[in-house]
Amino acid sequence: MSFRTSLTNKAYYLASVYAAIYCLALVCFFGFAYQPWTDEEHFYFTILEFIQQPTFNTLRHYEEMSTPLPFILYAIWGWLFNTELTILRVFSLIITFVAIVSAFHLFKKSGLSTIASFISILVLTINPYFAGVSFFVYTDMLCVLFMIWAFLFLALRNIAASCICLLLAILCRQYMVFFIPATAVYLFAQEGFGINLRLIKKELLLLIPVLGFGGLFLFWGGASPDNKLKELYMHHAFSFHANALTAYMASSMLYTFPLLLLAMKDLTKKQFYIALPISIVWYLLFPVQGSQVAVESMLHIDTIGLIHRATHHLPPLAEQALWLLLFVLSSLVFTIAFEKAIKNHRSVLFLVCCSWFFFLLTMSLSYLTWEKYLLPILPALLVYGGMLFDEKLLKQFDRIRK
Repeated sequence: MSFRTSLTNKAYYLASVYAAIYCLALVCFFGFAYQPWTDEEHFYFTILEFIQQPTFNTLRHYEEMSTPLPFILYAIWGWLFNTELTILRVFSLIITFVAIVSAFHLFKKSGLSTIASFISILVLTINPYFAGVSFFVYTDMLCVLFMIWAFLFLALRNIAASCICLLLAILCRQYMVFFIPATAVYLFAQEGFGINLRLIKKELLLLIPVLGFGGLFLFWGGASPDNKLKELYMHHAFSFHANALTAYMASSMLYTFPLLLLAMKDLTKKQFYIALPISIVWYLLFPVQGSQVAVESMLHIDTIGLIHRATHHLPPLAEQALWLLLFVLSSLVFTIAFEKAIKNHRSVLFLVCCSWFFFLLTMSLSYLTWEKYLLPILPALLVYGGMLFDEKLLKQFDRIRK
C-alpha cells in the first residue's frame, strides 16, 4: 500500500512540476510586457470598471456578453495587489497551475493510468487556445477550472459540491448550463433509469445552479447584461445553428487528436454504414463556416478560429475535404462511444457522452461559433481518450507477454 501511495504522490509531484514549467514557459515566451491580446483589452477595462465602481449598476450594465464571476475575481485580485495588467496576468497563471493539476487529478480519479493521464495533460495544454487563456486575462480558464471540479465531484458522487462548482462555471460562461441536463441524465442512469426518493433528492441539488443563474437572469432581464452588445447580438441567440454542431463535432476530433481516433478499433460494420452516410449528408448541408454575426461584423471574420483560419490557405475543395474528414471521424467516434456508454450506463464514459451530447446541443443555440469554446468540455473528452490509450497499451503488453 505504501508503495502505491509513493507512486501516486510522485505522479502528482511531477504533474505540479509540469504545471509550473508550463506557466514559466508562457512567461518566457510572451513576457509580462506583451501588449493586450485581442479580447484581453476590453476584458481589462471591464475589470477596472468593477474595481472603480463595484455597484449593482455595473453588474447590470457592464459591456460584455459573458457572466461576471471572472471580472469580479480579477477585480478583487487587482484591488488587493495592483490593477496593472501584469499583476492580473499573474492571477491567470495561478489559475492555470491549479487547472492543470486539477485536470491531472480528474484523469487519475477517472481510472486512467499515470502515463495516460500525462498524455491527456499534454494534449490539453498544447492546445493553442489553452496556452493563450492561460497567460492573458481571459474568462475561459476559470470556467475550465470550475468545470473540471464539477465533473470530478460528480464522478466521485459528491453531488452538492459538483452543483456548486457548476454554478461557479455558469457564472463564468452561460453555456456551461449544458452540464445541468448532463448531470440530470447521469444521475438518472446511476439509479438504473428508475425514479425513487434517493434520485429525487439528488436531482433537487441541481436547483443550486438553476436558481443561481436564474436569479442573475431575472436581474439582467435576459441571459446577458443589459448593454449595447446585447442589442447587437442577442437576436441571433436561442435559434438552432446546424453549422455550429458540425464545427464543434469536427473540432472535438481536431483538439483530441490522436486519442479519440483510437476508438475506431471498436467500429462495427453496422455503425459504419449508419453513421458514415448520415454524417456526409449532414456536412454537405451544413459545412463548417463562420458565424453570421462574425461575418456581418466590422472585422468580417469568416472563420471559427485559428485552425479554420489556417485551413483557409488551402484550396477550397481541399479545405472542405479536411473538415469533412474530421466531422466524419468525430461522428463515428461519437457513435462508438454512445453505444458503449449505454451498455454501461453507470460508467464515467456515460457521463462523458452525456456531457458531449448536451454541449453540442447547447452550443448549437449560441450566436457565435468559435473553436476556443470547446475548452471546457475538452478535459471530459480526454478522459475518454485516456481510456482508449490505456486499452491500446494493455493490448500491447498482452501481445508482448504472449
